[in-house]
Amino acid sequence: MQSRKTPYINFINSTEGGIGFPGISNLPLKEVKDWFLKKTYPIEEMLHSSLLSMRIQDKKTQKEALSKLKELQKSLNRCSKHYRGTLKHLKALYKENKSGKLEELRTEFLIEGMEKISHEIGYQYLLKRYHQVVDISKLKNKFLNRQLSIDAPKTLSQEISLVDMISRFREYRYNCDELRTTLKHTLEQIEVDPW
Repeated sequence: MQSRKTPYINFINSTEGGIGFPGISNLPLKEVKDWFLKKTYPIEEMLHSSLLSMRIQDKKTQKEALSKLKELQKSLNRCSKHYRGTLKHLKALYKENKSGKLEELRTEFLIEGMEKISHEIGYQYLLKRYHQVVDISKLKNKFLNRQLSIDAPKTLSQEISLVDMISRFREYRYNCDELRTTLKHTLEQIEVDPW
């Protein structure tokens, strides 16, 4: 369906069993992905060419820009370390739950950890957007998980929650590590071909 205000935009509902919208086509997310998401973007090359096109002439500004990129790299490293630690903790809880030893699933450590990294520049300027995308994609499972957990035994509902959290943090870590790699290559390229 096209909006009257934006006739050049087609809307597609791909919530897969979620909310229906009158006049908007319903297509499975996989079909939408296969049909529309055909183009990949060479982020690394785009970032490097953007930096090269700027060609900062002032040495002081070059030094400051390089310093900020390195600061961003360190911040992403800290975020990645946090994700790895959180995943390790979640996997330990999962094993504890599988063995029947987990009394209650307490997730305060997730909130505290997210509060901690929310101050990182890597999170504020890059990862926060990835989190939003991952979280939106996981929302469709949340309703189903809640319905299951109402009627399910405690260990099963905890397992559903843990699997969801592990999946979410794996995606967070993956996105963070992709950004770290891109930034690392960009910094290496700047060393080879300075501003």
